[in-house]
Amino acid sequence: MLVDRHTIVTRRPFPLLLVPLCLVLAALAACGGTDNGSSSDPAATSPDELPVAELGTRWATAEAQSLQALVASTNWHFTAEVIGLDHQEEIDLVPDVPGATPAPPHPDKPIPANDGPPPLPVSYWEVRVTDVISGDLSPGDTILIRQMGGVHEQSTGSLIRVQFEDDPPLAPGEEYLLFTQASSSNVVQTSPFMRMQVNADGSYAAEAGWGGLGAMAEISSLSSPSAKSAIRAAAEGAGE
Repeated sequence: MLVDRHTIVTRRPFPLLLVPLCLVLAALAACGGTDNGSSSDPAATSPDELPVAELGTRWATAEAQSLQALVASTNWHFTAEVIGLDHQEEIDLVPDVPGATPAPPHPDKPIPANDGPPPLPVSYWEVRVTDVISGDLSPGDTILIRQMGGVHEQSTGSLIRVQFEDDPPLAPGEEYLLFTQASSSNVVQTSPFMRMQVNADGSYAAEAGWGGLGAMAEISSLSSPSAKSAIRAAAEGAGE
């Protein structure tokens, strides 16, 4: 979660990602000024091969200072394998305000048709639930994880990959331990300190840069069975 109140307003609620608008505009404007991206055909280039624009972000991590706090702030706790990118949308950084008075025309400063900040990509990752620790999910269920960032077409027509600081895109084929809010639409969101990678031996590893955070450090120090027991016990305690 981010703490700056000058936030992006999206077409759908995005409670875990409130982004300083000036940082986004500056970063995307800077990227749009050069032609160092890839082909403008998204299908022709793997996102992993694209130049990366990382947007500076201030995260509010109170929800993950301890395992108890992390579990109490969420109610779906499960592991899931990333099947792949389901789709991507773009959100307007500065939405139209109903009832606003249009600016009068100025003969010396005509308003260009494409005036305004570039849109921001949002990725939807399809994941398959592999194990449920707590929450009304079942193994085999498929849901979508919504993550800010994705492939962005610059004004030059070339492509870059936009991501937030310390929030790498989910990796197809990888399995994650996820902490999310339940969703009747089966579209959920999670921040980088509310998910962990599942290692080959079943243990859990925090995303790069988050290993020292309380909940992440506690979970990564436990075996998979012990971590699941601790999460389940914390969920039962939070529900009392």
